[in-house]
Amino acid sequence: MSALHQLTIAQWAARASEWNDVASWQAWARGETPQPPADSETIQLPQVPAMLRRRLSPLGRAALWALFELRGQESESTPPPLATIFCSRHGEVSRTVTLLDDLATDTALSPTAFSLSVHNAIGGIYSMAAAETGNITAVSAGPDSLCHALLEAWCLLQDGTDDDRVLCVVYDDALPPPYPQEANAGATVQALALEVRKAGQQGTQLRFSLESNPGDVGSTSVNDDFLRLLLNPDHRDLTVSADQRRWHWSGTV
Repeated sequence: MSALHQLTIAQWAARASEWNDVASWQAWARGETPQPPADSETIQLPQVPAMLRRRLSPLGRAALWALFELRGQESESTPPPLATIFCSRHGEVSRTVTLLDDLATDTALSPTAFSLSVHNAIGGIYSMAAAETGNITAVSAGPDSLCHALLEAWCLLQDGTDDDRVLCVVYDDALPPPYPQEANAGATVQALALEVRKAGQQGTQLRFSLESNPGDVGSTSVNDDFLRLLLNPDHRDLTVSADQRRWHWSGTV
């Protein structure tokens, strides 16, 4: 097993297609079914200029909504540059499937569709909308992508950043046909944004380690399980199995 590492989740924001407020997520973590508000599917994103907003898919809107929820709590009128990690197992896969369908039928490909299908497209739009000049990283690492994103955040904090925190947003949508629908069945969290700081600061303290395990094949609801870890004070342990990897997470408030 690897060494035990520590970090702090100072704050978070999450988005689902049905709800987005903290009270609803807390009810969800208790096993209840929150009632969605009438405007639950509307993501306005007034922080993003209309020209850029039109380029965002519903998944991109959810990811940026979660990020701006975190940044909206800052007191500075011009927030300092922040390292930001964009993490998604599948990314804008719906756009990619459309491009592949066009290739199969000898239809001319849209340059705009292609530029928005790449894995760092949402991060690029965010950098322009927020005038973000900090380091931006795109991570995709299989079923445990969230864990790798947090490992990247931990490394950035150890290496030294312009600030004492790193923002991390993890997002995924249901896979479109012809991909097997069971690949992400049951997932609720569409986008989860986290403010990550060094261990010992105010927030939820997490310890994690990683070990090799050739028998592990992967989990499909890591984002859900991780948010439950943050919200459930009676259960602060999580084991994530992935492609021949096993992560152990534990923490306290």
